[in-house]
Amino acid sequence: MDTLGLLVLIAGFATEIINLPFASLFFLVAYGYGFILTASTLVMEEVSYHRHDSFKDRALLVAWAIPENFGYRQFTVFWRLRGLLKFAMGRTDWGTIERQGFNSPEV
Repeated sequence: MDTLGLLVLIAGFATEIINLPFASLFFLVAYGYGFILTASTLVMEEVSYHRHDSFKDRALLVAWAIPENFGYRQFTVFWRLRGLLKFAMGRTDWGTIERQGFNSPEV
């Protein structure tokens, strides 16, 4: 659904069907809601597990909750779409990754 939404958004802007002031307000509300969900998750995690000892760590997590909504989520849509296209073209392998370990390479 994310991919379809982004494609419709691009088509709407290209054909000038979308009202820019309304879209701006809508996106502000949507991204604000996303931030509130992320911040709520951080609060619940802190109350439940208390994994972060310093205020600096907690503040950094809250600060990263803002740019998370701008870019990362769109990249995940791109990666999912790319994976679906590869699957539709018959590619179902994961590829191979050679283990290197933690030791330094021999000279």
